[in-house]
Amino acid sequence: MKKDIIEINEADNTLRTFILFQQTTRVVSKYQDSHLNKDLGLSTIKFIVLMAFYYNPSACVTASDIARWTDTEPHNITTLIFRMKKDGLITAERNANDKRYLDIALTDKGRDAIVGAMPVAQEVMNRLMTSIGADDLHELERILAVIRKNAYEGIESLS
Repeated sequence: MKKDIIEINEADNTLRTFILFQQTTRVVSKYQDSHLNKDLGLSTIKFIVLMAFYYNPSACVTASDIARWTDTEPHNITTLIFRMKKDGLITAERNANDKRYLDIALTDKGRDAIVGAMPVAQEVMNRLMTSIGADDLHELERILAVIRKNAYEGIESLS
């Protein structure tokens, strides 16, 4: 199911590369989602949240923390939190001091899910990155950091 890049005026390398970048981000997400969902019943967004809990354990995690970890708007996080709570991956209780906030914690089932997901994520990563040499990988990381920084600055300039 190989898809080719949309044919664009070859002289416009920036546009051609940007379209390739967009296509790549979408197909990588689809590939990761298909593995996580097929093998573990997880979506990529749930995986990211579980990873954030696993690597940043805290007694008090808020919906705003999750929004920052996932680059998701805070108002979209509530549904995710309740789905993950229903799935038994996290607990979410009203904060004792401020009822507007939820204290969110990883459950044992959530911890087991992330531990089980790690080899699957590693397999996806290996499949996607295997033929990229160390020098190219370093350059790709640098370029992606620049693109991410430019995107964040663009979002801030719109605010």
